[in-house]
Amino acid sequence: MTTLTHSKSRRGTLGTPVKAVLFDMDGTLVQLRTAGRMVVLNETLADFGKPPLTDAEQVERFWFTSERYAMIDSWEIARPEFWKAFDCERLLQLQLEHTYAYDDAGLSMARLRRLGLRLGIVSNSAHISLNPKITLLEEEIARQEIEVVVSCNDDVSRTKPWADGIELALAKMNLRPEEVCFIGDSLDDIGAGNNAGCRVLIVDRGQMQTIHQIMRDQNLTHKFEVISSLQEIPQVLGLTVPVAATVAA
Repeated sequence: MTTLTHSKSRRGTLGTPVKAVLFDMDGTLVQLRTAGRMVVLNETLADFGKPPLTDAEQVERFWFTSERYAMIDSWEIARPEFWKAFDCERLLQLQLEHTYAYDDAGLSMARLRRLGLRLGIVSNSAHISLNPKITLLEEEIARQEIEVVVSCNDDVSRTKPWADGIELALAKMNLRPEEVCFIGDSLDDIGAGNNAGCRVLIVDRGQMQTIHQIMRDQNLTHKFEVISSLQEIPQVLGLTVPVAATVAA
């Protein structure tokens, strides 16, 4: 069941047909198992001589909300140094050992390609993390079908919720914001999509209660729609025939 939280238009932000879909990676296409999230975060903290976290809720807030930045500051760790340690080869390998692709990820991307949409990925993760995660999708969607892969960590100066990563993807694809739908799972994704002027769909992986609570607490009025599965994307976008056929008609 799709829950709409703004206009029910099945087109882009200005009534323009959607030509491309950009995806967030972690939490949207792939996921690190709960135990793995705590292990990786605590291993990072250990590198700075900090005590491990035992509160699972706090670990989840770090992974799924923008509170992570304030948390890093509270640990008295410089953010660039934290992310450098977090994305080191040792911990990235540890992440991958606990990471899996969602059942609806590769299949949904492949269906969107068959319907004529262009695909891209915009993630806060570094390329050294993104590249092996893409291989988890290759059973269903070939790497060459993903037109652009943008790392907000490596390729632009500001990560989501800033729009820089999405704007770079738009420039590479020569598309306007209203021609693109951005799919994510977090408040950072919502903010980035809104700041870029794209239509935003958020897939509910069990995190929506937290997102709505933070929006209420911070009095945020972002526009987005919630879907329960990536398989709902074609229906929500009103795509039942290939885009090329629709344009030709």
